[in-house]
Amino acid sequence: MAEPHIPIPSRHAPEQLMTHASAQAALMLVESLALALVEHGILSSDDVVDAFENVLETKQRMGEESEDAAVAAKAAGLISNIANSLRLAHGGKSVD
Repeated sequence: MAEPHIPIPSRHAPEQLMTHASAQAALMLVESLALALVEHGILSSDDVVDAFENVLETKQRMGEESEDAAVAAKAAGLISNIANSLRLAHGGKSVD
C-alpha cells in the first residue's frame, strides 16, 4: 500500500515553489553534465568554462536591456559561480 501524500510546508506560493524547484534542478543538472563531459574527456575544462562565460556575457547584456535586471544579475552570479567552480576543479584560477 502506498504512503499517503503529505505536503511539505513551504514559505513560497505553489507557483513560486515550482519555479524555484525547476531552476535549482536545471542548474544542478547542467553543472553535473558539464563536470561529466570534462571528466570523460569529451570537452576540455577550458571549453566548458568558455561556454559558461558566453552564457554569462549574454545574460549580462540581457540584464542591461530587460525590465528585471535584478533577476538577470542573480542568474549571472550563479553562472559565474559554476564557471569558477569548474575552473578551480581543473587547476585554473577564479575569475570574477
